[in-house]
Amino acid sequence: MNRTTIMLSAILALFVFGLLKSEQSELFPSIAWSPDQITVAVFNGNGGRGMAGRTKTYLQEYGFQVSAIGNAETFEYKTTVVIVLSEEAKVQVLLQDLPATAEIVTPEEFNPHYDALAVFIPPGTDAVLIVGAGWPL
Repeated sequence: MNRTTIMLSAILALFVFGLLKSEQSELFPSIAWSPDQITVAVFNGNGGRGMAGRTKTYLQEYGFQVSAIGNAETFEYKTTVVIVLSEEAKVQVLLQDLPATAEIVTPEEFNPHYDALAVFIPPGTDAVLIVGAGWPL
C-alpha cells in the first residue's frame, strides 16, 4: 500500500465511524441523559394518601432530582401523565424507570390543567409527573 491509499483508508474509516456514531445518537437519544440530570415535579392526581411523597422517594432511589411534590388540581386523573417541559429525551429516560405507563403531553396540550399547576413548578424542572388511577406505589 502506498501512502495515498493509507491516508484515504484512514479518512474513510473516520468518516464511517463518525457517521455511525451520529446515527447511534439519533437511534438512542436517551443515552445522553442520566437520571441525576433530570428534574421532575410530582403531583398526586388520584387522591391516594401520600402518593406524591412515595413517588418522590421512588424517583430519588433511581437517581432523579425531584423539584416539588403536591396534590394536582383534581384527584380525577384516570391515567398517569408526564408533561414535557424541556427535552423529550429526558422524559424518555424517566419513562424507562416508571413502574407504570404514562401519557406524554406538552403544556399546551394539557391546558387548562397545566396552568393550574404551573405556579407550583420550580424553574428548571424538566418534566411534571401527575400520578393517576392505578399508580402502583
